[in-house]
Amino acid sequence: TTANDQLRSAFAQFKAAGITNVVVDLRYNGGGLIDTAVVMSNLLGGNRATTDVMSYMSFRPEKASENTTYLFQSEPNAIA
Repeated sequence: TTANDQLRSAFAQFKAAGITNVVVDLRYNGGGLIDTAVVMSNLLGGNRATTDVMSYMSFRPEKASENTTYLFQSEPNAIA
């Protein structure tokens, strides 16, 4: 989660500058925390309703009880 505050800060600068288009290059990304991916998705989804599905996480049948649906959440510095 160490990147979450940095992402929020960067998007605050984007929003203040009127930026509405962002290119995200994830090449050579070794992975990361799901929580950080959720924060970034929310920051990019400023025009999404909190009832909109962002993603699904599905496990094999033995672990299906851990399946999760992520909905968009409001982020103050989100851009549309």
